[in-house]
Amino acid sequence: MRPTPLLVLVLSALSGTSALAEDPAFTAIVLGSSGGLDEGDLTSHLLAPARSSAFVALDAGTLRVGVRRAREAGSLAGIEPPEGIPWTYDAWFLRERIRAYLVTHPHLDHVAGLVLN
Repeated sequence: MRPTPLLVLVLSALSGTSALAEDPAFTAIVLGSSGGLDEGDLTSHLLAPARSSAFVALDAGTLRVGVRRAREAGSLAGIEPPEGIPWTYDAWFLRERIRAYLVTHPHLDHVAGLVLN
């Protein structure tokens, strides 16, 4: 899962860096990028300062499935829960690594993950 080009440009503008910078200021992960009937791919992105595992979710359409897919794709490499937690990885990640949710508008494809997860 790769960040969308528009998101990279917006984040680069906000951080004052070039979109082609060698050392990015942010980590952006797409959890879902569609709308409509495909509940496994609804609008949701993760954003964190570079080298941080404290994320902000930009919209919350697909969360749990999106985190699972991002981990399988290697986008969350190095972010591991402590030993002996009573939750699955994706439940732990949603509880402990996402610090805030920014919802652009209250359509179901942007908030479903908050309701279902």
